[in-house]
Amino acid sequence: MSLYRIGSDDVSKNWRCDAQTCREENSESFQGLHSVGGTPFYIFDEASGIPDGIWKARIGGATDGEPMSFDFGNPTRKSGYFFQNCVGENKHRHITRSIDSRSVHLTNKDLFAEWAEDWGEDSDLFKVKVRGIFPSAGSVQFISTDLVTEAMDRKPIEDKSNALVIGVDVARFGSNNTVIYPRIGRDAVSFPYEQYNGLDNIQVAEKVIEMIQKFSALGKPCSGLFVDGGGLGGGVVDILRRFGYNPLDVNFGGKAADRRYYRKGDEMWGRMRDDMQYLSLPKDTALKSQFTQREYGFTDDASRIKLESKALMQERLGDNASPDIADALALTYYALPMTIDQGFSEIANKGNWDYIRRHGNVAENIWNYVTTVLSVP
Repeated sequence: MSLYRIGSDDVSKNWRCDAQTCREENSESFQGLHSVGGTPFYIFDEASGIPDGIWKARIGGATDGEPMSFDFGNPTRKSGYFFQNCVGENKHRHITRSIDSRSVHLTNKDLFAEWAEDWGEDSDLFKVKVRGIFPSAGSVQFISTDLVTEAMDRKPIEDKSNALVIGVDVARFGSNNTVIYPRIGRDAVSFPYEQYNGLDNIQVAEKVIEMIQKFSALGKPCSGLFVDGGGLGGGVVDILRRFGYNPLDVNFGGKAADRRYYRKGDEMWGRMRDDMQYLSLPKDTALKSQFTQREYGFTDDASRIKLESKALMQERLGDNASPDIADALALTYYALPMTIDQGFSEIANKGNWDYIRRHGNVAENIWNYVTTVLSVP
């Protein structure tokens, strides 16, 4: 938005205000607001998400008159003009103020206390969303290296009551691989994942069925089959259903049930990260890289965590950086934790209801539970 005075004879009547969208391709509309006898006046809201091209165009309008600028927003990104102007190399040129939401009379203090318990006051999400502080300098890595290393060193604990769940990440093109990952409870190491390249949908479905039958021969039925249904994966889901199986069609880009996350894929990765302090993983350099190289940020309003997309990850690290193995394991975290004999009485205990309460949409979580445990199509 730009507000500036027209002329100088009657200040109370001769002012003009223009509102502009902040799309970078619209940056030219921010130029040309020169007024030697006036005040070009810029107000940026959700400033952390405004493209650099808009900021650069604004600089050109501050060369004459009495220019002013006011920028507001959540500190979601540790880069860009808003970051530099608030706490970076340009902070000495601006008057800045950071507001802790807990100090504001009208805010929900009980909710903030719950977030502090869930995430910790030093977590980036709490810093950005509540404390009004930019993310930590090295915190864009979503899963820490230490957490992954410890999981790879951890010996699995056998528990026959734990359910077998299988995640299937279907390759879309090129260097991407199809990965089928079995997990029994918190044991993701005893039975290795399978990785393929160049398979068509029928061949992928056959490989999934082979794995299910292999576990059935060991007396371990599949209690949850989660397939990435985006792109080519939808065809795999259809084929498996025609063969009498009940895969759950998972959309990584779907809406998350947990209000902390932007998309379903972000939520599944978050559940996997939360469980990693107990998880046993194979000592696999490719898997370790996929876990530790994935970066994250926040939505423009700082309300939810948003992981780096596969496309951006490959653009940053190369075509072979697609997190296919990690995505397949993340798919196994689509539903609530399960045991083979788990029933509705168990989901009503304090721990599980607390899990549901903390992680958003109750109806969706219960439906995930029902479709997984009872194999409802």
